[in-house]
Amino acid sequence: MISGKKCFICGSDRAFTFRGKNICVNCFSETYGSEKIWSSKIFADLLSGKKVFVLFSGGKDSLCAMAYTKEVVEMHGADCELRALHVDTGISLPGVEDYVREVCERLGIDLVVVRPEKTFEEYVQRFGLPNWYRRWCCAYLKVEPIRRYVQGVEGEKLLVDGIRRTESSRRARYSIMYWYSRFPCPTVSPILYWTDEGVESFIRARGLPVSPAYAVLGKSGECMCGAFSSEKEFLLLKQHYPQFFKRLCEIEKANKSGYTYLFKNGKRIPLSNL
Repeated sequence: MISGKKCFICGSDRAFTFRGKNICVNCFSETYGSEKIWSSKIFADLLSGKKVFVLFSGGKDSLCAMAYTKEVVEMHGADCELRALHVDTGISLPGVEDYVREVCERLGIDLVVVRPEKTFEEYVQRFGLPNWYRRWCCAYLKVEPIRRYVQGVEGEKLLVDGIRRTESSRRARYSIMYWYSRFPCPTVSPILYWTDEGVESFIRARGLPVSPAYAVLGKSGECMCGAFSSEKEFLLLKQHYPQFFKRLCEIEKANKSGYTYLFKNGKRIPLSNL
């Protein structure tokens, strides 16, 4: 997606407005996005004049990114339209969307919920069970609903996510901003340099509630497609979310390829055997 604006530094035509000038994500990251330079004031100036959508999955990182963005807007008086954007993947644990709505209401942030065009079961029939090698789930359950919605919004737009460098070796190389090819606008990661301890401290200091799924699985539970789930996690689902586990068993059984979520000691292990 090309913005039509030229970066005043390098001339790239994938640029956005910042402090009255057009700049691309690479030049912005190099000029303003280092850990020493990045600040709430720079973030506020970036938000100003835009329709801002914080991607709120229900996880701790996106919770911090959303609450922090709201604080920055109020602290610096950033003139922007701020909304939370949540994807109901169709395969989230019970209570996830209720939690998301509760938090947004508490913080006073308007919420937009988007959904895939088809059910998870329909996608499985088409592509098979998602796994490490067939990761269609992210593209169809998350990226496409976001793209479709944001594409239809007029005006200059900005996405905000909760990516942090300490999450993985791959993300350790991320810059403060990027322009994902499938999205019609740039994305900023305002808590990129936060540590795990920083996230927990921020949540405690503000008394923010976390998704109830963390108490069971240690994560938000907004996309339990099974692609990266272990045997231990499936057993926890069976114990604490029996109806959801039953649904996964039925999806696996109906899968025409015969593949199973679990493969151990050279054998396929149906979830119904757990």
